[in-house]
Amino acid sequence: MIPKGGLVKKIMFVFVLVLVFGVRVSAQTFVESQNELVTTGITPTIDAQVVKSGKKVDLTAWFLVTDKWGEGLLGVSKSLKPWLWVGVVAGIETDRRPWRISPEVWAGKNRVSFYFVTEHGGSGYWYKSTGLVNVTRRIAFGYHTQRFYGTGPMMKVDLGRGLAVWASTADRKARTGLIKTF
Repeated sequence: MIPKGGLVKKIMFVFVLVLVFGVRVSAQTFVESQNELVTTGITPTIDAQVVKSGKKVDLTAWFLVTDKWGEGLLGVSKSLKPWLWVGVVAGIETDRRPWRISPEVWAGKNRVSFYFVTEHGGSGYWYKSTGLVNVTRRIAFGYHTQRFYGTGPMMKVDLGRGLAVWASTADRKARTGLIKTF
């Protein structure tokens, strides 16, 4: 069954089918379910990134869907060093000005990792950054900052087999997530 609600949701549905049925992808590929909890209710979000390895650069696709909004972006990425990954994607969102562009960077070594992404165009500027330090093999603490959410502490627990749960809190809000990395 194809989900209702527009082109971006249909693209996301196809993406998940392709992922489930086994496309060879890099370690930067993931599917994530997030929930933002506020006093007025819960906002669920599904986002995913697929990175298909290439000879010089990798093909990267990013999708995000909520009940009222979505985006689908395609572009390129590259691991510059084993501890440094960069990418840039562009595409459309559900806005009267649909075009978006988004650069991102991940850096990590030993127990410490950082991720930063911005988006420009369409509905406006947006950013997200996380920084984590593994205090054990499975538990990490750090920060989460995101436009329209705030900045606060974050905890991530590795459940094994590429599955992890995380939670953060900022400005009387909380976010939780379940992420599967491939």
